[in-house]
Amino acid sequence: MIRGFRVYDLRRKWLSWNEGIELKALSLRTKIAGLAIGVGMLTFAITFSTIAWIARDQARDSALEAAKEIARSHANDVKSEFMRTYATVSSLTSALTAMKLGGHPDRQLAQDVAKDMLGSNTQLIGLSSFWEPDAFDGKDAEWRNKPGHDKTGRFMAYWNRSSGKIDVEPTVDYDNEERSPWYFIPKKTGKFYATEPYAFSVAGKDIMMVSLMSPIVVGGKFLGVSGSDYPLTTLQEILAKVKPYGIGYAALITHGGKYASNPDPKKLNASASDVPANILTEARAGKSSFYVDENGWVNVFEPIRVGVSDTFWSLKVSFPMSAVMGGANRIVFVSTVLAFASIALLALTLIPLLRKTIAPLILLSG
Repeated sequence: MIRGFRVYDLRRKWLSWNEGIELKALSLRTKIAGLAIGVGMLTFAITFSTIAWIARDQARDSALEAAKEIARSHANDVKSEFMRTYATVSSLTSALTAMKLGGHPDRQLAQDVAKDMLGSNTQLIGLSSFWEPDAFDGKDAEWRNKPGHDKTGRFMAYWNRSSGKIDVEPTVDYDNEERSPWYFIPKKTGKFYATEPYAFSVAGKDIMMVSLMSPIVVGGKFLGVSGSDYPLTTLQEILAKVKPYGIGYAALITHGGKYASNPDPKKLNASASDVPANILTEARAGKSSFYVDENGWVNVFEPIRVGVSDTFWSLKVSFPMSAVMGGANRIVFVSTVLAFASIALLALTLIPLLRKTIAPLILLSG
């Protein structure tokens, strides 16, 4: 009986010792595995986060550069339209100035020249030439109330398509400085001038247009202005086709901070109050800029010089950042999945390996 008790006691001590060994092994494995997995998680997190951050940053930069290129390209289209109009005004001014300098100014010939120019420039609504009293041929008294003239007889012919066909009428409101900046500003500055958009009736329908005016200066003396009226419908049609990434849009903002073109008809000729004031200030100064609004839309601005004036308009190209971040977001998702998969694989590989490696060490330490 005493011998059986000793065997039982030895068996109990052996089991207790074995359990102690296993607990020590488990504790050590847990510590080593936890440390290894923790380091692995940190390494994977840093690696894949860096990859995701670089991918998103590159996608954002690429999108901005693409948007800037789109803005530059279409801004050049708008510039070309303005320069074409300026070239017509310049040609009319040169033709009338040549008549004046030639010593044989002919009003009828001058009107025929203007009419022919308007006929060959179908993009324009009107062409005009307005001279100071007796400045063209000294014969204002002879032309009072004749076609294209009012009671003053001043040379003020305005050829236009208001009735749906080309016709002539005298210029109005020329003595009102507030209502006629098209005349008084070039007179004061001696420089080419572009008005803000305004409505003009053509065949019974109001059309938004802008007037581009050139001063007529002979021998350093201001004699009058020549100008053209350009309808904004042409620009609106051009910019309506601009849809960055299939969902964005383009809009045109004037020097005065109004929308000359916008996919929302309610915003036409309305203040661009949705654009930060500092961005509008930079646009008026002829500077490029961009910003991302609170809704995540990227807005890129490209300056447009109107003809050869000191006036700058701005082309606004807008699109949601989410439209260009799809690829980067997929990289982030894949990186996250790979990180978790890598950690799981590390754990599955490490734990059995530690069990085999640590057991002899525990036996030796015991």
